[in-house]
Amino acid sequence: MPSPNPTRPAAPHRKDARRLLASGLGENFAFLLSRAGVLTTETANAAVEPLGISIQEYMVLSFSTVSPPPSQRELSQVLRLDPSRIVGLVDRLEQAGLVQRLPSPTDRRVKQVVPTDTGQRLSQQGAVILAEVHAQQFAGLQPEEIAALSAIVRRIAL
Repeated sequence: MPSPNPTRPAAPHRKDARRLLASGLGENFAFLLSRAGVLTTETANAAVEPLGISIQEYMVLSFSTVSPPPSQRELSQVLRLDPSRIVGLVDRLEQAGLVQRLPSPTDRRVKQVVPTDTGQRLSQQGAVILAEVHAQQFAGLQPEEIAALSAIVRRIAL
């Protein structure tokens, strides 16, 4: 199958397109959305790896920059990750000096996940890197197609 952008070689996953279409999966919206998510996650993981974090760690770090800082429970709910997974991600970020767990000012039993200055900077670097990578990943689409796709996915995901 030819690449949508003639200056770039076809992505390795595109070789499966004909077989996926023949199976019916290539017409299944849930499968396609899931596959797009997996492919995007793979690309994002490779992009943030030089920062020493995974895309899930980046998501936790990035969401920890909101005000008020989220609790681990909120991180689990918003990011749709198991609470035990959040604990491990926050542990690694804390060990790396990127976040800290602080008691909530309204409930001492609750720990808020707060980025350190280093974590703030790394979150900003990650945002720039991911924007560049996603621009490359979607280079075969017109700007208005990207805007429409973003709006539709946002309505589904949010």
